Amino acid sequence: MLVLVRGAHMIGNEVHGGGPMRLVLGEQAELFVRLRRLADNRGLTIQPLEAPYVSKGELLLIGWIAQAQRTASKLPVIARDHDFLAVVRTSAAALTAIDLRLPLRLRTY
Repeated sequence: MLVLVRGAHMIGNEVHGGGPMRLVLGEQAELFVRLRRLADNRGLTIQPLEAPYVSKGELLLIGWIAQAQRTASKLPVIARDHDFLAVVRTSAAALTAIDLRLPLRLRTY
């Protein structure tokens, strides 16, 4: 999951550095680039791909994606940020579509 959150960036209209993302998500890889950009813009720290530890921002983001994979999830923390919420939910749906369901073990509030 960290590879998806950390692993790519946009140059022009193309995704770069996201080899594993392309293999797993194909065209949906750009969605995770947008998610990373929105998270960065909201002050969540996303580490470089090679970082040996996970940031609090990455844990929150992964937790929100896991919550969004549950249909009843309301994600109250980010509910007022409609653009970010939409991308988190779309990212969760993309992962679910490829049979990648994240366990919901973190409290993300």
